[in-house]
Amino acid sequence: MLGQPNRILILLTLGREEACVCHIEAVLGLRQAAISQHLKALREAGLVVAHRDGRNIFYHLANPELSDAIRKIAGAAEINLGELDRLSSKPVSNCPCPRCNPGIYPALACKIIRPPA
Repeated sequence: MLGQPNRILILLTLGREEACVCHIEAVLGLRQAAISQHLKALREAGLVVAHRDGRNIFYHLANPELSDAIRKIAGAAEINLGELDRLSSKPVSNCPCPRCNPGIYPALACKIIRPPA
C-alpha cells in the first residue's frame, strides 16, 4: 500500500490535519481523479477515514500515531519532508478549500481556478 509515492505524499499531507481533495490537489499538484483513486485505496486499507462537512468531504488519518511511521517511510523513499511541510502550511495560496479560504463563496469552494492556457 505504501509502495506508491503519491500515497505516501497524501498520507503526509493528512498527517498534520484533515483535508479535502481540493486541498491535497493544491498542495501536491496531482489530478483530482488520481487523488480520489488513492484515497479510495487508503480508505479500503483502513489508513484514512472520511467525513462530510456540508458539501465538502474531509479526510484524516485513521490513526494519528501513524504519522511518525509515515514520515520515516517518506524519508526512506527520499521524499523532501521540508518542502512538503512548507506546502502543507495553511493557508495554501492556490487552494480554494474552505479551510484555506474561509470566506470563499460556497459555490466556489473546492473548485480549482486556473489561469487560461
